[in-house]
Amino acid sequence: MYSVLIVDDESTIREGLEVLIEWESLGFRVAGAAANAKEAIPMYRDCRPDLMIVDIRMPGMNGLELVQHLRRENERQHVLVLSGYADFSYAKRAIQLGIDGYLLKPVDEEELAACLAKMKEVLDEERRAEGEDARQAVWSREMLVQALVANRFAGEGERLRMAADQAGLSWQAYQVVLLHLQPEDPQRREGLPAVLARLDRALARGDGGFVFQAEPYSGLLLKSGLSSDSAKRNLLREIGEASEAEGCEYVAAAGGGVSRLEDLAASFAAALERLHNRFFYDVSMLIDGDTPTPQLPAASPMPDAAARLDDIKDRLLYTIEAGNKAPLSLWLEEAGRYMLLAGEGESGIKARFGQLLTGVLNKLSQKHAIVRERFPSYEERVLAAYRAPSYRTMLLAMSSLLEEVSGEIACVGSESRIRQMIDLIHRNYQENLKLESLADALGYNSAYLGKLFRNTTGDPFNTYLDKVRIEKAKELLDAGMKVYEVAERVGYTQADYFRGKFQKYVGVPPTSYRKK
Repeated sequence: MYSVLIVDDESTIREGLEVLIEWESLGFRVAGAAANAKEAIPMYRDCRPDLMIVDIRMPGMNGLELVQHLRRENERQHVLVLSGYADFSYAKRAIQLGIDGYLLKPVDEEELAACLAKMKEVLDEERRAEGEDARQAVWSREMLVQALVANRFAGEGERLRMAADQAGLSWQAYQVVLLHLQPEDPQRREGLPAVLARLDRALARGDGGFVFQAEPYSGLLLKSGLSSDSAKRNLLREIGEASEAEGCEYVAAAGGGVSRLEDLAASFAAALERLHNRFFYDVSMLIDGDTPTPQLPAASPMPDAAARLDDIKDRLLYTIEAGNKAPLSLWLEEAGRYMLLAGEGESGIKARFGQLLTGVLNKLSQKHAIVRERFPSYEERVLAAYRAPSYRTMLLAMSSLLEEVSGEIACVGSESRIRQMIDLIHRNYQENLKLESLADALGYNSAYLGKLFRNTTGDPFNTYLDKVRIEKAKELLDAGMKVYEVAERVGYTQADYFRGKFQKYVGVPPTSYRKK
């Protein structure tokens, strides 16, 4: 049983970690929990834990300084770091200090359990090697890669060459590719091991490398590197086929190719930094040094950038209610641009967009019954957009939702207006009705209203009006009225013009119709 010391200034995290995992079933026990570095140092000396789980950001001595301090006493001390998105620069430094891995907050139970399982393998391997001459130690590929990315062979070239020979890693070139896999259904992660197993077999067939763990991601160590476009296409094909078979989406990031194992940590760090920004790239792609860089969160945020969002919210409301779908995607892109200028990362952007869309929908629901009726389904769509794997797919999902809402409001509104027009025609057919006058009364552009009317009734406005007048004229002729009287009664000032219209729609002159 291996001992674990937890160091985190948040009591909820410390207590949560102690109960979150079935430590004993994974081969560990919690030896203690400290709230800060000052408490952790004497506790460490008392229990000499096999593994420490340390938060990066703590008051006083931070997590990195604590690791650095403890490494003076035990350079082989195993450490897992807890980090948030905002702590990424700290995480890079932690990798350089030789930490064994890092976990993103909030800690996922499955990811932590998987990470502990890998740590147990490393600790088991070290325990088996204890007491033997270091030159006789048997290195596995996984163990050697984990040690290399943690910089544990600094200044030990001879020992590294021996370990590389034992692990079969004496290659001419090396390149790290890190892989982020996301199931289409976030609740179903059981397909992820199958993706990695298939990739491992594909790489082994061509003697091209192997898969290794790089929590919270997965790593590929490539033997020949990705120096050509065809090599990149082949790798993407293998990743794509494996991911698609298990219903997963992916983003991959490659570090630079290196010729020395000592430089593997640099390739790993470059891939890690690129993958950290994966949200701002498209899914199903490989990010490397040749990939164009999208707009990323500003390193120096613009002070008033976030304040511009209120104005964009108003513009979205006006655009939706006007039934003008085309600018909606442009306004959303503008909102995203200001969020990036405000320095927001993935989680901040998603939170702000969620607030923006919910605010717009709430406002619309106060004025439109159709929005109130469908509000629950709209909320589900907002949540689905929040879970989007990339910035672009998130914007598309949100734009699609707002365009749909705009269309539904316009449809209900236009149907109401056309019913009003039809009622007006039937009650006032004898008047000098003009489309332009009705459009002004109803607050519409006459050309647009005329198009709506024709789409709804199948006839242009004037044709529909003529047909209503002629039907009324037939009734009056049947009642025995004279032709000129009927013409005046149904809205035609000239009897000859009336006769022409009557024959056009009925097929006979009004006098012949009356004789029948």
